[in-house]
Formats: sequence, C-alpha cells, structure tokens
Amino acid sequence: MKYAVSHVGRYSDGTWVLGNNAYFSDDGTPISIECTKYVWIGDIYHGKSVEKESDSCRITMPLSTDSVATMLCLLKRTMQHNFFPAVLTISGTIMALHFSQFMETLKSCPITLVFGSSGTGKTTALHCGLSLMGADDTRFYRQVTPALITQLGSQTNIPPGVDDPDSKSGFSKIIMDVYGGAKKGTISRGETHPISTFVISSNFPTVDQQS
Repeated sequence: MKYAVSHVGRYSDGTWVLGNNAYFSDDGTPISIECTKYVWIGDIYHGKSVEKESDSCRITMPLSTDSVATMLCLLKRTMQHNFFPAVLTISGTIMALHFSQFMETLKSCPITLVFGSSGTGKTTALHCGLSLMGADDTRFYRQVTPALITQLGSQTNIPPGVDDPDSKSGFSKIIMDVYGGAKKGTISRGETHPISTFVISSNFPTVDQQS
C-alpha cells in the first residue's frame, strides 16, 4: 500500500518527498518509487487542479555539493564585506529545514531574521539559501501576513522566505511562538502545528529589541 502525498518535506519514517520522482532518505540517498510507501500525487494525476507548480521543489539529479562551492565562491566575489552575513543567512535557511529535529532535542529552534540597509544583498542571500532546496521561486514571498506564514510553516519542512514585509506588525508574536514550537488554534481552521520556521529579510528589525 502506498500513501499519496501533496506536500513536500520529511515524513514520519525519515523519507523526504520533494516532488515529481524525487524521494530521498535522511542521508540524501535517492529512493526509487518502488521502494517507498509514498507517492507524489503529481505522479498519479497530472492535471493542474491536483498538482500546482508551487507544491514541489526543483531537484537536479544526481545530487552534488559542487553547486554549493560554486555559489559560495561567487558570493564572496560579489558580496565582499557582506559575504559572512550572507553565509549566515544561507545557513539559517538550511537550519529551518530541520526544525522538527531541533524541537525534538532542544525544544526550540532559532529563527533567522536579516535586516539592514537596501542594497546590502539580503534578498540575494535569501534566494541562495532557498535555491539549495530547489525552492527559491516556489517558497519566496513578499507582503505576506503572519497568519499565512503560520499556515505555510505547518504544511511542509521547506521554509518560506519572506522579503521586505511592509511592517513588523504581528510578526513579533509569531516569531516568538514558532521559536518554541507553539500550536495555533482557531475555530474555523482548527489546530496548526509548525514543522518549519521561516526566514525574514527586511530594512528594519521585525521584532522589538527588548523581545
């Protein structure tokens, strides 16, 4: 028996489903569709009403770390004195991918908040971090509400990247809640439980300094 799944990410047995014919073990070993109990719903139905482009990651096979080395060399050349903040942004994006493991061991997971003047490479670094998961287009957002961030973080382990929010209104609370893995419950939507954090880049601090 196989389970049809429509959200990318890590499932309870450690299998990562990242979209069309993209199944991996926890150590990154590819798994054939015959050897996994999951099947991406787009492999069954190819209609756009069932499979949306935004649901999957763009994975290039075979997997390789060569692209990471190339990206870092280019970043060092272009970012110059902002290279190390860019590396921290990328690292924080990857860390968000393992939110569930952080919660299991530490009961909290740091959230990457990037802020600074315009033109310092914040958006570029955010795109680079998401690109390592094949999600630089599908998980990149602008002008989203904290409620949508909560919903996105409960659907998949792939973290959303939020660029240039209009204001910090509402973000301080959701940042503190997700840091501790808090559930959110409403009458209309029921409970949502985070399985990923998010990365925010902005021209201003998105949390109160005292918080």
